[in-house]
Amino acid sequence: EAHRELQLRQLVHFIAFKDHADDPRELSAATLAHLPRDIVRYYMANGIKPRQLQRFEDKDGVPYPKFVPKEPVSSMK
Repeated sequence: EAHRELQLRQLVHFIAFKDHADDPRELSAATLAHLPRDIVRYYMANGIKPRQLQRFEDKDGVPYPKFVPKEPVSSMK
């Protein structure tokens, strides 16, 4: 009989609404802040690697430089 190891994940995160009630952006950021870490942990725990990783990293795992566009300068003042 194959034995499966249970993987426990925290599926609920509580955010104190009163701490962010006056700032919806801050509330959104606090609510979603844990997601990137949780997603990475899930993929690592299941041995899932990103598709086409060679497009983003060299063979040693060093990320290639990223182009970050600058915000357009408004000509209207």
